[in-house]
Amino acid sequence: MKIAEQFPEDLERMKVCLGKARKMASDSDIALAWARYSDGLCASWLSLRGDDNVLTETLLAYLPACAGGPKRAMNVELAESLLAEASDLGIDVSQAAEAGLARAVDDRRAELWQKENTQAIESSNAYVEQHGLPLEKYRVQIKR
Repeated sequence: MKIAEQFPEDLERMKVCLGKARKMASDSDIALAWARYSDGLCASWLSLRGDDNVLTETLLAYLPACAGGPKRAMNVELAESLLAEASDLGIDVSQAAEAGLARAVDDRRAELWQKENTQAIESSNAYVEQHGLPLEKYRVQIKR
């Protein structure tokens, strides 16, 4: 079952939000965008936020075809055996390639962010090691 078919109410709400923003995208592109967003937060599919404006902004950020310009055709060389298996499994190669490229872009952005913020992260970690968590005394201890 495709992920868009698993969450029809979510998909419908996302389409309405995009429509209000005068943007259009296919069901599969919308589902892919939300899955990419969810995956970035270590989830397969996050529950939708309550605020439609925040939902719309999130979708636009993860839906390049909707937020940016038109798509462009390009030649890519792929192994014949992989293409044959994808075809047998009903996989849309263009969509899978776009999803893979989007994931690679996300991963590279995260890697660059990590590099750019290494000093701040190390400083924060050193502070916590030396002084503890700033609000530690307010933490609730759960007994199991």
